[in-house]
Amino acid sequence: MEWIEAIQIKSFSKNEQKTVYDMIEKMTFQPFERDLKYVRVYLNHILDTDLTISFHWEKPMEKITKSPLGIQLVSAFSKFGWIHHTVWECALNIKINKKDIKIK
Repeated sequence: MEWIEAIQIKSFSKNEQKTVYDMIEKMTFQPFERDLKYVRVYLNHILDTDLTISFHWEKPMEKITKSPLGIQLVSAFSKFGWIHHTVWECALNIKINKKDIKIK
């Protein structure tokens, strides 16, 4: 099962956003996080102090819950701004075949 854990941080300032970004960039991951496929960081182009971290997991689970990694990061990053921590299950995956796209 594919799922995403998202941590949105509304930083108190641009400097704090940069600190969070730098911390994420230097992260290392533990062997128990083997189901973590990749991590993405998104920067908000309208609110330049906001960023979202997405952890992309692939793991069979009966009930999807926030990961220990996500909970630990929320605790660490909460001093830099307001945090919104959510979990999303993939409900639909549409593959796009490039040859089927017709450009006029």
